[in-house]
Amino acid sequence: MANLRKNWLQFLSAEEVKQIDQASRRVLMETGIRLEDEEIKQKLMDQGCANKNERIQFTAKIIDEAISGLPAEVIFGGRNGKKLHIKDGALA
Repeated sequence: MANLRKNWLQFLSAEEVKQIDQASRRVLMETGIRLEDEEIKQKLMDQGCANKNERIQFTAKIIDEAISGLPAEVIFGGRNGKKLHIKDGALA
């Protein structure tokens, strides 16, 4: 198992990652995204999101909850049956 923290190319510094996170949050909160599904739009608005110019603008709380709910491990499966596991900075 390769350790991503040691063997992976590091393209971004911690500060650059932080800047991308902040910019992404700003886009979601100020610009929002366009959603076609009326039921999902209504659920998001019921949770405090706004619908401005047909775009759903997210709250910081919704963004934080979505991030905290991400899985600790992601598994990608190839057509050849091989699997790639990404977990806590490790790649196997």
